[in-house]
Amino acid sequence: MKMKVLASRASRRQQAMGLLAALVGAVVLARAVDSEALSSEILRSTP
Repeated sequence: MKMKVLASRASRRQQAMGLLAALVGAVVLARAVDSEALSSEILRSTP
């Protein structure tokens, strides 16, 4: 039973890190483009 909890914890951590990377990437991309409309679209499309 303990192994299942650890796997679940590791899985949740991996998902959280993926989400954080996506959010940071979206902010970087949104700031890098010249178009305000595209910047807004990038930010709106992030989870």
